Amino acid sequence: MKAHLSLYVSDIQASKDFYTRFLGLEPVKVKADYAKFELTDPAWVLSLVQNPERVHAGFGHTGIVVENKEAVATWLDAVKARGVKVALVEEQTRCCYALQDKFWVHDPD
Repeated sequence: MKAHLSLYVSDIQASKDFYTRFLGLEPVKVKADYAKFELTDPAWVLSLVQNPERVHAGFGHTGIVVENKEAVATWLDAVKARGVKVALVEEQTRCCYALQDKFWVHDPD
């Protein structure tokens, strides 16, 4: 089983470049207005569809859950090494009725 998320984006090239750096992998399919990433761990398909009229502020957020705080630190180091700007790092923060370590990034939209 895989989760699938499709996001409307304003600029497919900027979003494709961002997610390539963030995820550390190239998209498996690219068209003039579309890019598709397939991850195996976690099992996740991310589709980006250029449609500026459908991009809206206030979406909220999406996240990737990893197994422990060491995995969070490893992902954070890798993301920084690939040139992604990290907006916020939180350690031992209360969220969703749990104590969590996490970090936040902002995609182009």
